[in-house]
Amino acid sequence: MAVPEGPTDKRYTGNGVTKIFTIPFLLLAATDLDVYIDGIEISSGFAITNVGNPTSTITFTVAPVDQADIYLQLNVPFERLNDYQENGDFLSSTVNRDFDRIWQALKQLFRWSTRSLRLGNFDVDGAGWYRAKGNGIRDLKDPVDPQDAVTRKWSLVFLGDLISAIQGPINNALNIFYRAPDLTAHVVQDLSGADGASLIGDGTGSVKDTTNALVWRDVELQDDIDVAKLLADTGNFGKNIMLAKARARIDAGAPFMHVLGDSISHGAFADDWYRNGWVNLFKRMLNVELGTYSYGVTPLLPFTNPVTGASNADIHDVLIGAYWFLYDALTDVPTGASYVTATASAQIDITVPTFQDVAVIYYAQNPSGGSFEVLINGTPLTTINTNAATRNPFVGCGFVLTDNGLGSCKITIRTTSTAEVEITGIGYYKTANQAVLQNMSQSGRKLINTSQACVQKLMGESALFVMALGVNDLYDHQNDDVKFAAFTQVIDWLIQYANQYEVPVVVPDFVWYVGPENRTRAQLRRLATQTKGVYIPFPDFFMKNSVVPNSAYLIETLNLFTNDLHPNVAGHKLIAETIAKKIGLSISSKKQVLDYHDWWFPLALNPASGVTNKSTSAPFTSAIKNQGGQTLVRLNLTGLAGAVTKGVALGFPSRAEVQFDIPVITQLTPTNAGVSQGVCIFNSAGVSVITNAQNATADHELFFSVPRS
Repeated sequence: MAVPEGPTDKRYTGNGVTKIFTIPFLLLAATDLDVYIDGIEISSGFAITNVGNPTSTITFTVAPVDQADIYLQLNVPFERLNDYQENGDFLSSTVNRDFDRIWQALKQLFRWSTRSLRLGNFDVDGAGWYRAKGNGIRDLKDPVDPQDAVTRKWSLVFLGDLISAIQGPINNALNIFYRAPDLTAHVVQDLSGADGASLIGDGTGSVKDTTNALVWRDVELQDDIDVAKLLADTGNFGKNIMLAKARARIDAGAPFMHVLGDSISHGAFADDWYRNGWVNLFKRMLNVELGTYSYGVTPLLPFTNPVTGASNADIHDVLIGAYWFLYDALTDVPTGASYVTATASAQIDITVPTFQDVAVIYYAQNPSGGSFEVLINGTPLTTINTNAATRNPFVGCGFVLTDNGLGSCKITIRTTSTAEVEITGIGYYKTANQAVLQNMSQSGRKLINTSQACVQKLMGESALFVMALGVNDLYDHQNDDVKFAAFTQVIDWLIQYANQYEVPVVVPDFVWYVGPENRTRAQLRRLATQTKGVYIPFPDFFMKNSVVPNSAYLIETLNLFTNDLHPNVAGHKLIAETIAKKIGLSISSKKQVLDYHDWWFPLALNPASGVTNKSTSAPFTSAIKNQGGQTLVRLNLTGLAGAVTKGVALGFPSRAEVQFDIPVITQLTPTNAGVSQGVCIFNSAGVSVITNAQNATADHELFFSVPRS
């Protein structure tokens, strides 16, 4: 595999709780990592997973204590293990690994060289200066020749010898005459007085004159210093600062990152929004950076492509029953949309692959609010009473996502009263409060329809805030100063609370077909500037010679848009990759994140086969996942007693993007005596299992890989 540029070491500070830490560099073998706690190398008490990937994970058995210095360092042995024979095998896997080890070792050498004393870039060898970069130097030999460096001990001994050689009382110099730069008479002791700097010559004046001039120069440079600091916060050097701020917010108990968007961020025209929508691609990239696995809040409403008529849903399939009404202008709802009913037995059905451990239904509490029950796979789980003294538009009800035996979970929301019930969203998580990007986008959403309370709530919970609204507001207030003033007010609130909670802000500008001087775009720039965030002017990317393009250029020439407002699949890819690069994520490639860092996708088992998943827990369902040039297959089945032939899965989920040319036949786990119990066949028709007369169990677990085409 490719060896990316980047670090070869990483330092963390323990908090006494966290056990899992990301290793942000490639490990070809677990033994290539040195682990130090407070400067002491340890070789046990931890486990390393995902070795061979661009990033991996170290899990300590016991969390390092609070303020412990945790240092992870790549240490590749300088040895060659493979010996290629003439006319022998020359396999890419072997050669790639050999070259990878060389490059890993080179990166390791580069780390060592950057930590050593070096001449300055423009210093001439023999006449320059070595740079210690503010570090001390230890283990020096005492000087011998005149130009040797001096150690502290040697200098103290030298001064002691010098003082001991002085005859008479030391520092008795009251009568030593001294003439100042202005020719006035003084004694040496006057130099240590409050006005001593004026008594020491410095060219044409005194040291006091020079220091006064430097003070005034410092005042004159302050504006330039402020500008440079802003560039450091928001330019290339600021990328690491953005991520550091996000990590600090997560550590402070604000794990959620939010996208506030319209139909572009909702996933319009992404044609498989789960794999191609820019928010979902960016979410995967953030998960890699943070070592997390959750999916988060995603819009309930599917988006229908008006060109093809295809329904463009996310990971789940949602059926909104009768008597529910969509309200998409409630200003206090973080998701921008609520489904409201005052009818008993009104129902919403959500079917989702069992790919996460926890689901959370979000609802609004209201005075005189009604009640609803939650059913999992048709079985009642709980009843929620939404009645409360005051309104709260985003209350969560979390529960375990339980597999139905066939690779999915059906969540039913059914009202149990005639009082008003308001459903405001749903999210999926590995654990309830794991850091994740929450997609608070809704087709048609405008920033003007956002209250101060909503802004404060979102910012208060945010580790990173992506403000992707604006294009619908442009057309709404283009010639309406009152609405523009309301738009500006929400920008002011975003700035206020982002600065109050120290939330890093990213502003992708999707206001097409107007120049950078447009007042709506100027407000988006102001939001990024006044929060020291990142502003990404996507419309300017498509301008030629400062001329604003037309829709035909974006659709037909660049082939990045489906219609005048909405990017196509290629456009969504551009957006996700650009944002990831701008904030300095280590993975910023759609291909790489889908090929190596996707979620396990459950197989849709064939109900007619009578074979089901042995476990109802998401991590143990039968599933598939792309991993570079391989598709990984995980089977955990029951219902295979005796000698049977079962079509376990008829085909593969389209969202999993399984592509292969060569069918694979693999043996089932043999009996304890080593006797075959049958085979599993993986081909274009799906997954089949054939057991034989020696099959001694109904349960079979299997893990294998298939070469991708």
